[in-house]
Amino acid sequence: MRTQPVTLVLLLAWSTAAFAQKPSGEATWLPEDATYALGGGGELSGKAWWVEIGDPQLTSVVAQGLEANHDLAAARERVVMADAAASQTLSTVLPSAMFSVSSNTQPYDSLGFQFGGLPTSPGFEPPDLYHTGSATLSVSVPLDVFGRDTLGYRASRFDAEASRGDRDGVRSALAARIVSAYLDLVATREQVDIATRQAQSNEALLEVVELQYELGIAGSLDVLQQRQQVASIRTLLPQARLAQRTAESQLRILLALEDGAPLPEVGTALPELPTAPRTGVPADLLQSRPDLRAAEARLESAERRRLSAIRSLLPTLAVSGQAGWQARYIDEFNTQDTWGLGASLTVPLVQGGRTHASIRQSRASAAASEHTYAAAVLQAVQDVETALHGEAERAEMLAAVRAQHEAARLAWEESRSQYTEGLIPYLSVLLALNSLHTAELSELQSRRALLGARIQLHSALGGAWTEEGR
Repeated sequence: MRTQPVTLVLLLAWSTAAFAQKPSGEATWLPEDATYALGGGGELSGKAWWVEIGDPQLTSVVAQGLEANHDLAAARERVVMADAAASQTLSTVLPSAMFSVSSNTQPYDSLGFQFGGLPTSPGFEPPDLYHTGSATLSVSVPLDVFGRDTLGYRASRFDAEASRGDRDGVRSALAARIVSAYLDLVATREQVDIATRQAQSNEALLEVVELQYELGIAGSLDVLQQRQQVASIRTLLPQARLAQRTAESQLRILLALEDGAPLPEVGTALPELPTAPRTGVPADLLQSRPDLRAAEARLESAERRRLSAIRSLLPTLAVSGQAGWQARYIDEFNTQDTWGLGASLTVPLVQGGRTHASIRQSRASAAASEHTYAAAVLQAVQDVETALHGEAERAEMLAAVRAQHEAARLAWEESRSQYTEGLIPYLSVLLALNSLHTAELSELQSRRALLGARIQLHSALGGAWTEEGR
């Protein structure tokens, strides 16, 4: 008969082995020798990428936003919450102690009622009340022999790591949004300047056309068309100023500025695209991307919860002890020391299928986390490839637009000179001026788009700069 408990434990251990199977999916591991389609390579820089743009005002604005933004502050607090939750889980595997003191006062007659009446003796005058009290120190030590609670604690620590990855992901996205809003504000201010210059150039041309009309070289239709052109160009200024105010508002939100607080200083012109960053290899993304770090931590957490659920089929052990004293006062004060030791063994037998359902749930959760992680890895690689191709195409487009702008500028200068001399009709001058205006705005938009592609590339690469203090 003594072998029955041992046999039961062995049977339970064997039953857990039947469930101790890895999730059906397999994580996607990137080969170390894999490279990007457009090359790249080199070790990723650990510096904040926006510093390389070379705009000290931009660097100051991003630092201000990372310090004051409410979304990032909330993400930081969620890390504190996750750490606290992990500490709570740790308490299940650590000893616990409790000291309690109690005092009680009751009618003396109730004491007699408990024992069927109190004996009396000559000369004894019972009091109206009697008093009892106790003080006890209790200690409980869980014995996590099979590691179930330890696995639960380790799962909660990985949850905290996932929360840090989420926080770093918010930080990375916030930096990109601040830089984008900053560049949008600079671009809209340039757009206002361009619209102002275009209005001035059209007004200057109107004076030339009116002079040509007075000299009999130009017709009245030319004057009317140029006046219409001046009025049309003037409509661009309110649009540009509205876009500027929108960009200012967006930057205010990201910097958590209150109403009336002045915006920080920004540059007067879009910066030139800095040297292309080192991209590393796809395998570097597993550590450089905060979202991948978070997804991997969640996978590790789900796997440990799966193992913990399996081990819930095994017995739980604990030992406890208490020591203290009891006191009673009726007609005199009496005390008694008390102590005790205990041990418990709990063997789960039948729980209506709840434990096995929990195991199936944890296995599915681990498999889902694995697939989520694999999908995130594939998406991260694709993000970098898309950003690399996007930047290459944007750079080629900007080169073409700049050539177009230069050609339009030369055509405008030549057409104006010939028109002044009466060699070409007004329509040719108007077409050349419109082409120049279009090319100026196109170049501005192309320069902003190229910088946007670089922001996208840095966001896709991640890097050590995304990690805040652990």
